[in-house]
Amino acid sequence: MKNQNYKCAQSELYTIARLGWSACKDNIAAFTSFKPKYTLAFVADKNEQINAAQHMPSEQQRNAVAETLRVYLAEAGRVCLDNFQALKQYIVEAYPEAVLKAQYEEAGQLYYTAAIKNNWDSIDSLSEHAITYVVKNTTQLSANDNMPPTFQAKLETDRTAFTTLHQDFLKAEEDATTMAEQKIIANNQVYNDLMLMFSDAHRIFKNQEALLKKFTFSDVHYLVSGAGTAGIRGTVTSAVNNKPIPSVTITIDDNGGTAITDDAGKYEISPMASGSYALIVSAPGYETLYLAHEVLTGTLSTRNITLNPSAVTV
Repeated sequence: MKNQNYKCAQSELYTIARLGWSACKDNIAAFTSFKPKYTLAFVADKNEQINAAQHMPSEQQRNAVAETLRVYLAEAGRVCLDNFQALKQYIVEAYPEAVLKAQYEEAGQLYYTAAIKNNWDSIDSLSEHAITYVVKNTTQLSANDNMPPTFQAKLETDRTAFTTLHQDFLKAEEDATTMAEQKIIANNQVYNDLMLMFSDAHRIFKNQEALLKKFTFSDVHYLVSGAGTAGIRGTVTSAVNNKPIPSVTITIDDNGGTAITDDAGKYEISPMASGSYALIVSAPGYETLYLAHEVLTGTLSTRNITLNPSAVTV
């Protein structure tokens, strides 16, 4: 993943850049005298550059396809797990108790523990072994009207559905990563161009201290973010029993801030600059949650979060 050059939230970067180029426009004659490239059209292009970067997909938008496919994939995986449990019932009827352990393992049992934790590769391996086992032992399993003649086809159809979704899911995750890098590159270009203009401004207005503040990143950043300690805090609980969930990771999109809930399910991320943020909330055994949150200047706001268990849990 590309590193971001700017030390602020991306929402702040866009505001700082717009203010900077607005100040450039207000003093365009001085800039043009120093470098003829500074024209009103040039400034307009830079504002379009900011708009283009801002309108590139956000974290939530980038991950929407993958998260939707994850739900369908978990459901398809559950079907494969149910098929394996049905196969075990057929094995019980077809073989004596003394050899059941060996038969289960040949059918894929060793992959089951990881498979029920939504390990996609293990689900695929479990299904593959189940199909191979049925093909090899069809006569024994089908005796006495035990296993339906359609069961093998069901195993194959359900595995194909799962593997197709798995490939689509992996592609969606790959696309989301690519889009994230593209947005960082675009943001970095906004920042780099702004800093070049600020550098020229410090040459042009070197004897005008008050005006220079409009072309100093830290000063404009302070104006945008405001003073005081701002941030987010709250408690993460389960939707099933309202009990607090420890070890939940809360990540701030495109900002790098991260917190992990304590034994009481509590978290806090501070200090933070004011602005709009995307929260990514994840924990083993629970569905990943994406939330939008507005941090106000100097305000440590409370955001309590409820998580739903994953479709397939241990």
